[in-house]
Amino acid sequence: MFNIFKKQKIHESKQGILAKPAFNDYPKFLFKNLINNFYILSHKFQDLYATNYNLGLMHLEKGNIGDAIFRFKMITRIWPESQEAYMQLAYCYYVKEKYQKALATLDILKDKFPSCQNIAQFQAILGQIKQKT
Repeated sequence: MFNIFKKQKIHESKQGILAKPAFNDYPKFLFKNLINNFYILSHKFQDLYATNYNLGLMHLEKGNIGDAIFRFKMITRIWPESQEAYMQLAYCYYVKEKYQKALATLDILKDKFPSCQNIAQFQAILGQIKQKT
C-alpha cells in the first residue's frame, strides 16, 4: 500500500540487486549519486585532453585534416592555454591551404603567448604563409 516508504527493487546488475532507498533516505541517496558521478566525470575529463590531442595527431597523420581540425579546435576551446593545440591547428589550416585561418590562429597564439619558446618557429611559418597569400 505505502510502497514509497519501503526499499524497492529497481533492476539487477552484475553487482546484484540495486534498491531504491526508503523515502526519508532519498536526499542522502541523491547526494551520494551526485558525488559518485562527479568523481567519474572528473577522472574521464583528465584524459580528455590527451585523448583528443592524440586523435588529432592521428587524423593529421592519416590525412583526415578536417577531423584533425575538429579535435584541435575543441582543445583550444576547452583548454585555451594549450600552445601545442594552436600550433597543430595552424598547421592543419596550412596543409588544407586555408592560409587566412592559419594566420589568424598564429596571431592568436602570438597574442596569448608572447614569451613562447617557439616564437621563431611561429615567425618562420608566418613568413611561409604570407608568401603563399
